[in-house]
Amino acid sequence: MHRHRKHKSKDKALVQHAKNRAGLRYGVSLSIQDLENIVKLIKQQKGNHLGRQSNRVSHWEIEYKEQTMHVVYDKIRSKIITFLPR
Repeated sequence: MHRHRKHKSKDKALVQHAKNRAGLRYGVSLSIQDLENIVKLIKQQKGNHLGRQSNRVSHWEIEYKEQTMHVVYDKIRSKIITFLPR
């Protein structure tokens, strides 16, 4: 049970970090729904897969809100980890 709670707070931290980095690096304000939409694009292979960082982490180039964004994605959590600079 304790692990589950910790995982949830880690998920919240990842979401907040990703939203902050999107704003900082791309000048966009993304909602939780926006992040979920980007994950959906990745799962549907609707982007340019740039490569793997590890078994669970991969880099993607995604078109979203009329911008090309470099996204780091965690497939185990199904979450965006961060947005990298162009």
